[in-house]
Amino acid sequence: EFQASVVDMVGELLQTISVAMQHAVQEAQGQVDCVDADRAARHAELAAAQDALPMLQAAVAAQQDVEAAAKATLHEANEKAAVATEAESLDKFSYDQAAAQVAELRAVLEALAALKGASADSSKEGKHQ
Repeated sequence: EFQASVVDMVGELLQTISVAMQHAVQEAQGQVDCVDADRAARHAELAAAQDALPMLQAAVAAQQDVEAAAKATLHEANEKAAVATEAESLDKFSYDQAAAQVAELRAVLEALAALKGASADSSKEGKHQ
């Protein structure tokens, strides 16, 4: 009877171990199945990224061309602004120079008018005497 009892206990133990191992195998299989699904999803994402790459590279190249054109336009505008500023400075200098010459000429004309007036007054005085 003792042997039958030990055999039953060992049988139950083996049955419990077998059930636990079956659960472990099923769990491991589930993880493997998830890994396969995850791998497939990652491969799909990789393929989509590889398909999009040429389009994205073309977009980057186009943006670089736009940036280069904008830089060239900015450089050209800066050069034109520098030329315009220099021309404005020259015009202002020429205007200021001309205004100074006009002022000098007016002063000379006023001095001449004053001299003519003084000369005419002295001529009149000389005739009256």
